Parts: sequence; structure tokens; C-alpha cells
Amino acid sequence: MDELLTADGVKQAYLGKQFSLKGHKLKELLDYYKKIWEQKLDNGGLKNYRTTIDYVKRFLAFKFKTNKDVYLSQVNMEFMTELEHYIRNYPIKENDPCLGNGLGKQIQRFKTIIKWSKTIKWSKENQAAEYPCNIKKNKRKKLSIEQLVTLENKSFLNERLQFVRDLFLFSCYTGLAYAEVMKLDESHFEWDTNGITWCLIYRDKTKAYVPSLS
Repeated sequence: MDELLTADGVKQAYLGKQFSLKGHKLKELLDYYKKIWEQKLDNGGLKNYRTTIDYVKRFLAFKFKTNKDVYLSQVNMEFMTELEHYIRNYPIKENDPCLGNGLGKQIQRFKTIIKWSKTIKWSKENQAAEYPCNIKKNKRKKLSIEQLVTLENKSFLNERLQFVRDLFLFSCYTGLAYAEVMKLDESHFEWDTNGITWCLIYRDKTKAYVPSLS
């Protein structure tokens, strides 16, 4: 039997509190999560979860060489610690290490999958709930209105640079994200009786309906 042997497991066995290993396994959960959520997530989100699932499966193959899998009841704090250590030291792309916020995001997504297993009643307890993700929020510098005006009045000989500049300024003045700006077409614009142009669009991230002056 290929079980996860841990100090806590030895302690629980000594105290007569050893849990019987049964129920759903982790790879089963990963495959089921992908099946259910691949039509709910956007392409970017699905790609990220695929990467996380790939990391976890690689870790299982590395750590548990016989069955290459564990029961969900074995996904505890020690498992999470070793998973993070594996991702940090064995990146999928050899010359592209997964560190910092990238590593934190992998752990965060895996915790989401484990939390979901409890939601669908595949596990009774989420032992990984308190494991930290260690994601740092970067404070982006903001442009002043003077800098925006300077950029607006700047002329570029390269038409592509002009186009990128216009997209950036439009995003700044309307509050729309780059992905939303790229989806705009004529149907998203309306003109009122005062000659003002309104851009009417649902935000991709919040699904909120946001009218913006353009």
C-alpha cells in the first residue's frame, strides 16, 4: 500500500486514532474539476488551472512513485508544504522558475480545488484551508493628468505605437480593461441628444454593466 507516511500519521497511529484511507483520490478530483469547470472558466483561467493540475500530478508522480496518487484525506498541511517545495524547485519549464506571486497563485488555485471537493461532498474536512498563499499585491504607479495629456499630444511615426497609445488612453479615460477594449465594436456605442458618445459594456471581471463616456 502506497500511503503518505508522516510524523503526524505515526503519532495518530500510536494514539489509536489512525484514519482509514478510503473515498475519493486526488487525481480523481483533479480530472473531475477540469471536466466540470473547463466550460465555466475563460481561456486564461482554464489555462492557469491546467498548469496547477499539471504541477500537482507531477508532484504525485515524484513523491508517490507506486500509485502516484493519494486520498483526499491525506491532503494536509504537510502535503501542502511539500507541494510548495516541489513547485519551487522543479518548475515545469526548466529555465522559468515558479517563484513569488506565481508560486502563490499555484497554491491558491490548488486550495480552491480542494475547497471545492468539500463543497461537492467528496471530502469531510479541508485540511489545507489554513495553508498560506503568500501573494503580495504590487502597488502600481499612477500617471498624473499632466502625464496623460502629454502622452495624448505625443505623435508617433509608427502607426502601431499610435494605436497602442490610443488604446491605453481610452482605457485610462473609460476605466475599461485592455481585454474589454479589444472586444469593442460599433454596437457598444450610443449617442444621446446632446451629442455625447456613451460606451455601454458589461465588465468581463465583475459582469457589471458600466456606461462610460468616450
